[in-house]
Amino acid sequence: MDNSLVDALVEQVNLGLKSDNGFKPKTYKATIREINETCGILLENRHISNRLRTLKRLYISIKDLLSASGFGWDSDKKMIVATDDSHPYAERVRGKHIDRWDDLAFIFGNDCAHRSFASTA
Repeated sequence: MDNSLVDALVEQVNLGLKSDNGFKPKTYKATIREINETCGILLENRHISNRLRTLKRLYISIKDLLSASGFGWDSDKKMIVATDDSHPYAERVRGKHIDRWDDLAFIFGNDCAHRSFASTA
C-alpha cells in the first residue's frame, strides 16, 4: 500500500495539488480513490492522513540523520551509510534500504523544517 500511496502523492504534487501547508483536500480524495482501486481495499481520509504523517516523520528523521556527521547516502544501494557507530541511531539504519527516498524528498522536501530549526510550542 505504501508504494501506491507514494505513487499517488507524487502524481498529486506533479499536478500542483500541494500547497505550502500540505496537500489540498481533493488530493486526499484522489489518493483514496487510486489506492482503493489499485490495492482493492477501502480506505478513508483518516487512513491516508495517518500514513502520510508516519511517512513525513520518517522523512524528517532520515533527513536529520543524513545531516549529522558520520552519515551519508548511497544512491546506488538506496541506503544510509553510517561511518560512525557512536550515534545512537547508527545501528538501526545500517544496511536498511529506503527504496522511495527520492520520492519522499519530492513529496515532503520543501515543507519540512529541520528539527534543529523547528520551533516548539
